[in-house]
Amino acid sequence: MGVRVSVLDGEVNKLRENEPATDTAFEKIEPWDDEVDGIDLLNEIRTLIQVHLIVQTGVDIIIPLWVLLTYCFDEFRILPQLDPTTTSLIPRGPNT
Repeated sequence: MGVRVSVLDGEVNKLRENEPATDTAFEKIEPWDDEVDGIDLLNEIRTLIQVHLIVQTGVDIIIPLWVLLTYCFDEFRILPQLDPTTTSLIPRGPNT
């Protein structure tokens, strides 16, 4: 590009100074205004999985449950890991 790294670093720092400081990389999740039917939500996510992904039988059920779990993981002391590359449908535990 013909520009020194120090010049690019300076420009990036100027842009960062204008951004509001945040303590997290993720935006805060606000509760939905209306009551949410969990079964309908899981079925909607499952339908999106079936339309957009080719997955093994049963995985279209596991993925929506995992998505739901990511929103309430703070409530659990132990949380299993999901390995999307495995040929098994069994999630791996933290010590495996």
